[in-house]
Amino acid sequence: MKPLEPANPAATVWGMGIKTQKTLSIATALAALAGGTLGVGTAGAQERSSSIDQFVQMSSSLFSNPAGQQPAGAGLMVPLVEGATQLPNDQVQPALDTTLRAKNNDKVTVDFRPDGTLTYNDGCNTGNSTYQVDTTGRLRVGDLNETRMACPPGAEVAANDLKTILRAGPAVFQVDPSTLALAAQGQSIEFVKLPVRVVD
Repeated sequence: MKPLEPANPAATVWGMGIKTQKTLSIATALAALAGGTLGVGTAGAQERSSSIDQFVQMSSSLFSNPAGQQPAGAGLMVPLVEGATQLPNDQVQPALDTTLRAKNNDKVTVDFRPDGTLTYNDGCNTGNSTYQVDTTGRLRVGDLNETRMACPPGAEVAANDLKTILRAGPAVFQVDPSTLALAAQGQSIEFVKLPVRVVD
């Protein structure tokens, strides 16, 4: 006698309402996975693959970070805010009169010193360089010299974003009285001006 094909619990779970989906326990999700792997032969192998894919999708949806929180490994780049005002070259240096901290990652800082040097912490490594403000108000940053520490899981994304924007010759934009953005080609990293300069 041909064994009965079990119903696919993963598919049933996806048919539930959002509230039920969010309260699904890990044990129930694992039971759904186990239930989807009972097929035999080629059909069973295909069913196992489908069930595993559905379980991965379920776990990603069910156990993701709450809305509004940056997940681990989130980048710093955001589209430049509409209405942000680019600072002319004679206003750039006065605006960079203190340490800047990334708005969505408080481990990332950059400090443009009045003597034409800069220091930064990308959340993974610390580094330094030189910079100039050109006639268009863009920052022209020299070679970046940094430590070579192993990064915590996910930290590379933010670290790479910071170095990418520094190397891109960013313009400086005023987003609001306490927020500056370094931006190039429509992408930006937003920074909050700290009350005092951080001394490394």
